[in-house]
Amino acid sequence: MSSKIVKADKSYRRKIIVILFLIGLSGLVLFLWLLPRINQTVHQIEPQKGLALVRCLLVVMFLAIVSIAVYLAFFGRNVLKYRSFPPPEVKVLRDTRIIEGESAIIYGQIIVWLSVLLFIFGLYGILITLYKLYLSIGR
Repeated sequence: MSSKIVKADKSYRRKIIVILFLIGLSGLVLFLWLLPRINQTVHQIEPQKGLALVRCLLVVMFLAIVSIAVYLAFFGRNVLKYRSFPPPEVKVLRDTRIIEGESAIIYGQIIVWLSVLLFIFGLYGILITLYKLYLSIGR
């Protein structure tokens, strides 16, 4: 084990906290603003169009999972490439001890394999959603 430490980037941490707060706040405002309109629309929309909308929303949700898996795969590949966790030039939110050598390779392999599983689950979610809704809608 190495005793090297990557110092936390305080401005990066502040930026991440502000971004997460703004995303949460905008999501809450959007939800509260859209909820009455969605309730109104749901009662007026045709079932076929409603199912098509649900299909689109579920596919977008699973695409978000797939994009996270792709990011994790690149991150894990960098861990393997540099034999260091976290890899060089990665900003961290808190002081982090660098793990190097064989331990870092194990971390990298775990990250890559988990990203592959996440990718498979995301694609499976997309395909099963499209298939089940295809059976329901008939299109």
